Amino acid sequence: MRQRDDGFVEVDDAAEMAASAGLTGTRVIKSWREKLDELQKLGFIRIKEKGNQRYKYILLLHPHDVVQELRHNTPNQIPDW
Repeated sequence: MRQRDDGFVEVDDAAEMAASAGLTGTRVIKSWREKLDELQKLGFIRIKEKGNQRYKYILLLHPHDVVQELRHNTPNQIPDW
């Protein structure tokens, strides 16, 4: 894994990333990918593939901006508190 100061992550080893995220068990990579897909769906990250690696590059977006956009687009999804 390589992470730069701009929120850009290059994934070299999915198993290492899954372990670093605290996942354990027999399905760690699948669970890690499912969590990444959900974060992308919510707008917190963007994922780009390279060749046959679907999760090669990950861009981490600023959470404040993402939550602000979620509140604007779907006000009932994020409570005021």
